[in-house]
Amino acid sequence: MKSQLLKEVAIYFLLLIVSAILMHPDLLSEPQARFELMRANSNYSHPFVYALLVYIIFWIPRAIFLLTKKFFTKK
Repeated sequence: MKSQLLKEVAIYFLLLIVSAILMHPDLLSEPQARFELMRANSNYSHPFVYALLVYIIFWIPRAIFLLTKKFFTKK
């Protein structure tokens, strides 16, 4: 159970990092300027909210697939 939780947290943070880089390519070249803009606008939580929405979008089909797989496999 602990390893599954760590795996899901790792997937979430990977989505967070990838989506941040895709939405803000200047994060790679000038990270300090991007963080200054974030601090000036008080936009601290929006990356986490967007990453959570993307995670949920990816999680729903995975959950449906695992439930149907579990339903059709014999114990």
